Amino acid sequence: MSLLLSNPRARSGLHITWLLAGMIILFGSVTFAVVGTAMGAVAGSTPAWAIVAGVASLGTGIGFLYAGGRGIYRASQLSTGELVVPRLPLRLGEPLEVHFSQRRSSRANVAEITAVLELQEWVRYSMGQNAHATDTHLVWSQELEAARPDDPIGDDSRLRGSWRGRIPADQRPSFQVVNNALQWVVRVTAETTKGRNVETAFVVPVLPEVIPGLEVRGATQRELR
Repeated sequence: MSLLLSNPRARSGLHITWLLAGMIILFGSVTFAVVGTAMGAVAGSTPAWAIVAGVASLGTGIGFLYAGGRGIYRASQLSTGELVVPRLPLRLGEPLEVHFSQRRSSRANVAEITAVLELQEWVRYSMGQNAHATDTHLVWSQELEAARPDDPIGDDSRLRGSWRGRIPADQRPSFQVVNNALQWVVRVTAETTKGRNVETAFVVPVLPEVIPGLEVRGATQRELR
């Protein structure tokens, strides 16, 4: 058995960025309002464009603050997730059964929990001499089948789920170089009773090796008896 852990910092990193952006925009809005008021006092009236720009920047800052704060709050309801897999690394064509566990607070009322197996490709492009751009896209995806439908969520203190599937033999294995990477990911989604989703992702390494007894023909695969 092998244990994988999610990274709660990475899960809420984007929300922290939104929160900081909102604070910076609000600070700029206040500064702009003070300067505009001073200029209006000298000129006798505040220009209409200054009022519109101030209201727009204020609304944008509040929106970023709300989105960032809400995301951090939702992430705080669930702790670091744990995923137990039979063995690591896996091989192409290998059956997969995973067991997920995550401590939750009493505020995290989860209505449903699902898991998806994904193959993602990450590419970094050069844009000029010192600039780069990255792109991540989905290569392959399949929802995993619940292995324990009689206990789909768990108890009050821990969120639990078990699923089974198979690494397809006709897809590519894990791969990583400086500017390109292929990653197999198990993505667990917990949907709360308020319709908000909290996702936890686990990277599962897959070797460039097909399990014995499995024949691959084009886009199909079958077990040899």
